[in-house]
Amino acid sequence: MRFYFDGDSFTFGGGLDRVFNIDPTKYRWSKIVSDYFGAEEINLSQCGCSNDRVLRQFFAEGRNFDEYDFIFIQLTCAFRSEFWSDEYNKWVTYSLPIEKNKRFDKDRTVKQRVNILEKESKRFGKEYHEWKTYRAANILSDTGAMVNELVAYNSIKSHLELIEKPFFISALTNYNHINYDFNFYKENYDRIAYDGHPSILGHKQIARRIIHKIEDKL
Repeated sequence: MRFYFDGDSFTFGGGLDRVFNIDPTKYRWSKIVSDYFGAEEINLSQCGCSNDRVLRQFFAEGRNFDEYDFIFIQLTCAFRSEFWSDEYNKWVTYSLPIEKNKRFDKDRTVKQRVNILEKESKRFGKEYHEWKTYRAANILSDTGAMVNELVAYNSIKSHLELIEKPFFISALTNYNHINYDFNFYKENYDRIAYDGHPSILGHKQIARRIIHKIEDKL
């Protein structure tokens, strides 16, 4: 069997390498779930990724889902997005600064925010950060974020139902308008201190719950 995974750092294994100095690909919940069912793990997740990236990899890269036996999709915070850079010839992921709403940015220190600003200004110019700040302050809204999340969810869910593939859709969100199979933002599991990502134990706990939820689909 082959299992398809996509999502952000909560599916990639974020924090495990930095905090524990271990290879996240050997300890993350997707690896544990795949090993339990004797399946090959195809994990396309990326730290800091956006729903736009998940949708692009799902719909716009000519992927043949007949090659996979189960699809695991994790959606993420709607304030993230991506754009194509001609200069760097690749997709660039970015997160909008959330100054008026600290829900997701609360764990970052002032030093971390300054480092992000300096890095982005050096790479794309000062105007890039000014554009992000303007968009976050004047364009981003809860209504827009919720609709972005709903469109991503329904697009993927409808397609997988159409091609009759078993799937599991999780998310990292504090909104309540979608009944996800698992929400990393609200579920209880062991987390890395001062980080928020699942610890080694946390990944085991998450894997056990997911295995329990999908056993009857395989």
